[in-house]
Amino acid sequence: SKYIIPRPECQDRDVNGLFLKSKQKINFFDSDIKKGLETLRKLGVKSNKYVCLAVRDSNYLDTVFPKGNWKYLDFRNGDIKNYVMAAEELTKRGYYVLRMGKFNKKKLETNNPMIIDYSFSKFQSDFMDIYLGGTCSFCISSGFGFDGIPFVFRRPIAYVYAPLGYLNSYVNNSLAIFKKYYSLKEKKFLNIKEIYSQQLAFNFSSHSLNQNKIVLVENSPEEIKDLAVEMDHIVNDKLLEGESEKILQQKFWLNYLELTKKHNIEKMPIHKEINMKICSSFLKNNKKLLFDD
Repeated sequence: SKYIIPRPECQDRDVNGLFLKSKQKINFFDSDIKKGLETLRKLGVKSNKYVCLAVRDSNYLDTVFPKGNWKYLDFRNGDIKNYVMAAEELTKRGYYVLRMGKFNKKKLETNNPMIIDYSFSKFQSDFMDIYLGGTCSFCISSGFGFDGIPFVFRRPIAYVYAPLGYLNSYVNNSLAIFKKYYSLKEKKFLNIKEIYSQQLAFNFSSHSLNQNKIVLVENSPEEIKDLAVEMDHIVNDKLLEGESEKILQQKFWLNYLELTKKHNIEKMPIHKEINMKICSSFLKNNKKLLFDD
């Protein structure tokens, strides 16, 4: 108990940007690197160009904590099938894709030898989870515990996220899209102002969403693929961002921060600097939901 640090008011959110002001504290020993490379070769990975694919499902908590009722977190889960298109596209760009996780419910179905469901392999281990997360080209995450590893090792992260108000905007070299809010009562997708004004942006419970007849709609395979492609461009310094893209990006974050401050009943800590970008194609294709005009 003497090692337990009380959780600060900002919880796990780096509101003051202290992480980027410090040098990396955790590194691999040479013996770790040798062990990791040997296991990668056994997995069939023949290059150092690989992406970690981390999609949350309910089975981990149900397996590790079977007495708990975790249904209230179901809105954060993702269907692994929606990520296959992105994985296939990444292999065309020379990446291996390693599906992460422990006690996953469904296997990732594909015949592509460059897409490996590491989570169901005999090589899955705590060590390899850390090694892969710490050495990957980048990580695609639906937002759960695993992405703390690439964050600590300063690897780029592409998020497919919910809830909207909790975007990890403090994470450097990060890119995001997020689930859409559909109202069964109004029979329409809610725009960003409606999401905030109805106190849904900080909602962390499926029960409350169900009571309000709100469904969080998963991002399409095409949206996730576009996210992966844009992250590939970023990590390879090939992102061509025109003036219109920059304006949309700036407009989104100004609106997001204004709404967050106005409707922040959960008192979620607000970051002083925004290090995240929203996927450009997601902004362009969802203007009616994200902007006033």
